[in-house]
Amino acid sequence: MVGADDFDLVIWMRKGACQASREVLHVRCSHGASSKDSDRKNDLRTVWIDMRILHSNFMSFLVGKGWSFVGRGDDRGSLEILDGLVNSNVLASYVEFLLSFRSLANESESRWFVSIEEFTGVSDSAFSWNEFETMSLDAATDDGGSGDIRRFWAEHLPILMVVDGDYQFVGLGRTSGVVVHGIEPEFESVTTLADTFDEFLDASMRGQYDGLFFGR
Repeated sequence: MVGADDFDLVIWMRKGACQASREVLHVRCSHGASSKDSDRKNDLRTVWIDMRILHSNFMSFLVGKGWSFVGRGDDRGSLEILDGLVNSNVLASYVEFLLSFRSLANESESRWFVSIEEFTGVSDSAFSWNEFETMSLDAATDDGGSGDIRRFWAEHLPILMVVDGDYQFVGLGRTSGVVVHGIEPEFESVTTLADTFDEFLDASMRGQYDGLFFGR
C-alpha cells in the first residue's frame, strides 16, 4: 500500500468549466517535498475526495428511488480501455464516475448510464452506446447531413440513454465538458443541461431532471 508521505497523485483538472484545454497534474510528495507541493497535493486530494462523495451520493439518490446499482468492487478497470473511444479527452470526474459501476439502471432497464462494458463492446445490452448516432446516419438524406451528424457525435459522448417512450440521451461534451440533452427524431438538436458533469449530478439530486431518470 502506498503511504501517506510517499505517493503519486495523478488527477485531471480542467482550467475552467467551458474551456477545452486540460492539464495533467502529477505531484510526487515525499518527506522532502516542498510546502508548495504538499499544499497542492492536499488541494488535489480534497477535490478528488469531494468528487467521490458527490458520485456516491448521486448513486444513493438513484437507488433510493428504485434504480439498481452494481459496483465494480476492487476491479475498477483501467483508463487505458477508454483510449481511442474518447480520445483521452473527457473530464476526470466522469471517468471516475464511469469506473465506479458495472451497471446503473432503472428497474426496467429502460433508462441507464452507459457502462465501460458497453463502450468496449463486451456488454449484452440490446442497444449499442452509439445507437442514436447510427439511427441519425441511417435517416440522413445527403452527405452534408451525415457529416454534421458525425461531427456532433465526435464531440458528444452519450452517457445516459432512455428508450421507454421517446428515445432520449444525455451527452457530455468531450472538449467543453458541457452536459446536453437530445431526443428523437433529431438527436443532434440538443439543449444544455449543465456546464459541467458535477453540476448535472447536483441538479439531478435536487429533482431538476426527474423526468429523465424516473419518467415524470
